[in-house]
Amino acid sequence: MNFAKEIGFKKVNALQSGRFFRVHVVSRCYRINEVDHFLKDLTNEMLIFLDNQGACHHFNRLESKASAITSLKELLAVPNLKEIEFFEVSQESIDAAGKGKDAESEESETMLMLRKIVSSFSDKQTSERGEQFSLEELKSSYMKDYIRPVELRN
Repeated sequence: MNFAKEIGFKKVNALQSGRFFRVHVVSRCYRINEVDHFLKDLTNEMLIFLDNQGACHHFNRLESKASAITSLKELLAVPNLKEIEFFEVSQESIDAAGKGKDAESEESETMLMLRKIVSSFSDKQTSERGEQFSLEELKSSYMKDYIRPVELRN
């Protein structure tokens, strides 16, 4: 998914519940039966709403009727994970998605996906706030091959 330029993002090192994030994941494909992807980096992007239990609510496609739920633990335990980055969606982008335009106007797929996730979870933002998750701690706990930057100095 290519993200529209009108959506603002800021890279973060700590996740706060009750907020919207873009997740950028790069993993290596070793599945021999998928010739087109074998030994290549697979990149996935998704927009999520993080609740106070550490669950990521997201939609797999625009036509989805219900959101999928993936825990941070499951997300970080993806096999052959090379890179994972989180970007917080700016408040201006959330406000713009909440207001919405005419359904007939042509918009990018990412803007439509942002509008869908904001409309689904904007009422839960205040009730889900309060928890903070450190990416450094999550990565060291759940990522198989993660090496802390401090360990590299010794």
